[in-house]
Order: sequence, then C-alpha cells, then structure tokens
Amino acid sequence: MVTNGGGGKRDANGRQRSRKAVYLWDNSLYILTGALGAVICWQVHWSLAVVQVVAAVLGPLWIMLSVCPTCFLYGSPACPSGFGLASARMVEQGDPDRFGEVFSLHITAVAPMWFIPLAAVVYLLVTGGEVPWILTIVFVLVAFVGVPLKARYYTCARCPKRSDCPWGKRTALPLSGRNGNNRKG
Repeated sequence: MVTNGGGGKRDANGRQRSRKAVYLWDNSLYILTGALGAVICWQVHWSLAVVQVVAAVLGPLWIMLSVCPTCFLYGSPACPSGFGLASARMVEQGDPDRFGEVFSLHITAVAPMWFIPLAAVVYLLVTGGEVPWILTIVFVLVAFVGVPLKARYYTCARCPKRSDCPWGKRTALPLSGRNGNNRKG
C-alpha cells in the first residue's frame, strides 16, 4: 500500500482504494465475530442469535456515541474504522482531553458480543447439547486472537494518538522497520 501526494491510499497496482473498503477491512473481524457468534447462539435458540446480533450492533454504536466524540479523529476520514465520521453525524464533539478516561469507562460496551457466544457454548455443554466445535474454535481465534492482533499490528499501530489511548499505548507496536519506515509512536 502506498500513499500518493494527495493523501489517498493506493493498492500495489496503483488503483485508488475507496474509504468504504478501508472501513470494511478495519471492521471485518468485528463483523465476523458478530456473525460467527450469532451462528453459535442459534444452536441454543434463534432468539439468542438475535440478542447476539443486537449486541454486535449496539456495542459499536455505543462507542460511536460516547467514545468517538472525544477522539481527535472525530469527524475525520482518517479514522480507520469510520466510526469517527459516523459519530460526527450523530453527536457533537466532546472534550479530546477526556479521551483516555471516556475510553476506559465505555469500552466494555463491546464485550457482550464476545461473551454471549461463549455463554451459549457453556450452556450447550451443561445441557448436553451439540456444541459446534469447529465454529467455536474459529470464533475464539477470530475474536480473541485476530481482533487483538489486528489492533496491535494494524489499527492501533497506525493511530498517531496511540500513546494517549488506554488500549493503544499498552498494545500497539510502532511501525518501525516496516516498509523501510522507522517512525516511532
């Protein structure tokens, strides 16, 4: 991936990448976590799958309404997830100096989409139901390995404010040594 002089991203073939594709890529593991979780929950009951889908939608929405307004990327197309742009359409900007505090307070809003499917698996184990083991393993790999690794090496690693973020400063690795760049965070 290279950046042209106008700031737009181009792929290896020189084609302009759409922002929507970038946002979709950045959210792909979250979307997959929600979808896989819903399929696991369906094994218990369709209504639990609906609860999972609602949690997978409301958690990020809560982040957009409460955390994103305090982020310095609020309203900016530079926000890797696109949440900052969506947030600017829904709520007014908050105090960027409170980002760390607000992030720490509200980040648990996305936790249900990780733990509802695990609770469904435990329920199936206890009641003698048929556990979808392959699906469960894939879910765990995506949600508990893929999402943190993507944040560490991709999303948070590229955020210029990662040092001010309670999550980013603990987990993100600087981009030094990649593609000949020696930038420090």
